[in-house]
Amino acid sequence: MADYILVVREVTKSFGGLSALSGVDMKVRRGIMSLLIGPNGSGKTTLINTMTGVYKPDSGEIFFEDKPITKLKPHTIYGLGLVRTWQIPRPFHSMTVLENLLVSHKGHRGDGLVTGLFKSSWMKEEEQLVEKAYRILRLLKLDHLWDQQANKLSGGQMKLLETGRALMSGAKMILMDEPAAGLNPILANDLFIHLREVARQLGTTFLLVEHRLDLAIPYVDYVFAMHLGKVIAEGIPQQVLTNSLVVESYLGG
Repeated sequence: MADYILVVREVTKSFGGLSALSGVDMKVRRGIMSLLIGPNGSGKTTLINTMTGVYKPDSGEIFFEDKPITKLKPHTIYGLGLVRTWQIPRPFHSMTVLENLLVSHKGHRGDGLVTGLFKSSWMKEEEQLVEKAYRILRLLKLDHLWDQQANKLSGGQMKLLETGRALMSGAKMILMDEPAAGLNPILANDLFIHLREVARQLGTTFLLVEHRLDLAIPYVDYVFAMHLGKVIAEGIPQQVLTNSLVVESYLGG
C-alpha cells in the first residue's frame, strides 16, 4: 500500500434502518488532489466522518499510512496527520493569522508544566516555529496578513488559514469539506491554485468534497463518485464525469 496514503476496505455504516455506507472501497494515492463527488445523501459526509473517527464503522477497515485507524479516536487520527477542515472555517477569531498557526503546532515544549518554566529550553524551538509558520503563510499568500486578526479575513483567506493551521499541525493528508462554498468563482479558483501549490511543494495529499464541479475539476488529479453509500466510479476527471452510472445518479435515474 506504499503508493496509497489512505485505504478504505468494505466499510459499512448504518443509522437505525438507514444504510449510509454499503461496503465502501477506496484507495487514495499520496501527494495528489483527489475529489469526492456524489448527489446529496450519497454518503460523502458519513464517509469523511468515518475516516476521521467521528463515526465508528459497523464493519470494514481503514488504514492511514499502512496503520489501522478504524478504532482510533478523532484526536489520535489527527495526531497521525489525517486532518479535516470544515465548510465554515473555525479559526481563533481574536488571534492574529500568525498566532492561529503557532497554536496549531503540536507538542510545543513551552506549553509543558515543567519545561515551560525553563525559557532557554524552548526559545530556539519557538524561533523555528515562527519561521515554519512564515514559510506556510508565504506559500498560501497570507504572509502580508500575518498580524491581522482572523475575524478580519475574507472567506477565501479564512479557508487558506484553515489549510495553514492543518499544515502547521503536521498534516500529511487534508480532508476538505466544500472548500469553494460561499466563494465567488475568482476566489474559488485562487483557493484551488494555492492548494495545488501546497500539494506540489510539500507533497501534502488532499481529498476534497465539493459540489461545484466546474470550479474544482480543473485542479484535481483523480475523482471518486459515490451513490447510495457506495463508490460507483473512480478515475481521471473526464473518465468519471462521463461514466453512465455517475450521470444517472446525478439525474436521479
